[in-house]
Amino acid sequence: MRKREGKPDGFVIYGKTLQSALLLPDENAGRVLKAAARLFLTGEATEGLELSEEIVLSLFTGDIDSALTHHAEVCARNQRIAANRKAPSVASRDESLPVAPNRTEIESNRKEPKRNELKESKADKPPRASRFTPPSVEEVRVYCQERQNGVDAQRFVDFYTANGWSQGRGKPIKDWKAAVRTWEGREDKPAQRNISSPDSYTYTREESL
Repeated sequence: MRKREGKPDGFVIYGKTLQSALLLPDENAGRVLKAAARLFLTGEATEGLELSEEIVLSLFTGDIDSALTHHAEVCARNQRIAANRKAPSVASRDESLPVAPNRTEIESNRKEPKRNELKESKADKPPRASRFTPPSVEEVRVYCQERQNGVDAQRFVDFYTANGWSQGRGKPIKDWKAAVRTWEGREDKPAQRNISSPDSYTYTREESL
């Protein structure tokens, strides 16, 4: 297995990722951990995972992306510091370069913005999005009955409560009804079922935890 170039020595696994991994049986959790290690070390994705494993792996992917982004920012900052140390001193710079304006010139160039311009700038700002409120089990059950999708409302709420109501790559859920529709779309795939029952997920072993 080749090692990915330009990456940190490791990454932080946050609590919500660990909580989701604990919901899986040992065999499934082991496959997820191996898939996360392969993704971090080589950047290669693992195919053939079950739906529950893919969901938990997406949380590991978010932790890995955060570590890689932070590492890239640190490297870029170190490069800038090194470049500044090698920059020529002020005395050795070309005297033909333009001189920065003094304080008096700066103050004279400042103009107070017009009131109409301030009003227009405030009007252009989009309204703030309403804060997400997790649904109750009953709300999810009513919505699933309306759609007749067979999704287990209790299991849906328990799973996303353990994840801190976040989805792949650690992004917070903004629309829980959209998450329900995603579940019912995946539930229609025969490959994702353990038994022939239309409302059986690959999560059925989690209920024994």
